[in-house]
Formats: sequence, C-alpha cells, structure tokens
Amino acid sequence: MKPKEFARLFKEEHGIPISNNQVRNKLRLMGFKYRKQGKNLPTGTYAARDMQFQVIFSLTFAMSVDSPISI
Repeated sequence: MKPKEFARLFKEEHGIPISNNQVRNKLRLMGFKYRKQGKNLPTGTYAARDMQFQVIFSLTFAMSVDSPISI
C-alpha cells in the first residue's frame, strides 16, 4: 500500500487529513522501507518435488472418481 492510500484511509476513518510525506516519514521512523517487488526464479532442486506431484495427482484422481465436486 502506498503512503497516498494510507493518508486517504486515515482521513476517511478518523476525519483528520495527513500528507503523504507525513505517512512516509512515520513509516520510515517505525522501520518500514519501500522495496521494489522482484521475481525470483527458483534455483536448485528440491528433494521431495516428485512426491509433491504424486500427492497432487492422487488427490486429483481420488476427487474426480466418486466425488460430487468436480475439478
């Protein structure tokens, strides 16, 4: 959520206008920092990956056979 949105919500809930800069400064004083979201590609291998897919497949198969809930 951006400081602008916090300021708007604060005004709506409390009826007190507050500037975006005040929100930004208070968040910074509380230890919050703006970080850009980034995508990280998975690297390496996961030992139980095959087991995960086996469980998913067996659950999907079990639910599709005699279940009134369809996938």
